Amino acid sequence: MPLGLAGLATSTFLLGIALILQSPASMGPYLTQALMFGGLVEILAGMWAFAFGDPLAATSFTFLGGFFGWWALSHMTVLGVHAATAVAMSGMATTFIVSGVVTLYLWIASFYEFAAFNLVLLFLWICFGLTESPCSRALA
Repeated sequence: MPLGLAGLATSTFLLGIALILQSPASMGPYLTQALMFGGLVEILAGMWAFAFGDPLAATSFTFLGGFFGWWALSHMTVLGVHAATAVAMSGMATTFIVSGVVTLYLWIASFYEFAAFNLVLLFLWICFGLTESPCSRALA
């Protein structure tokens, strides 16, 4: 569980700071971090939590790892083509809203888990609500 919590915390913090302070042209390192640490490592942490017998952590880490991986891939430039142009901004907003709702019910389900896990899900849910609009506009 510590690896999953570290991945969620650092990915959310770094992407939030990057969206506030960086220009869209300098997002490369943050997107790579979101893809590898927020996406791939989160999915691995979810699979390890499943093998350990913790279905809530497995669901949370795998779902959120998929979200961060999707977000990073949808904003990367590959072979000169910016992938965000293929993603409709209304579709991105819908994905943030749905991911926020799923994170909300994962947070409610985590009331009997560790306090750190509960708080990370709470702050991530708040982050989805607060950054949906800036994310959609900043990287368009």
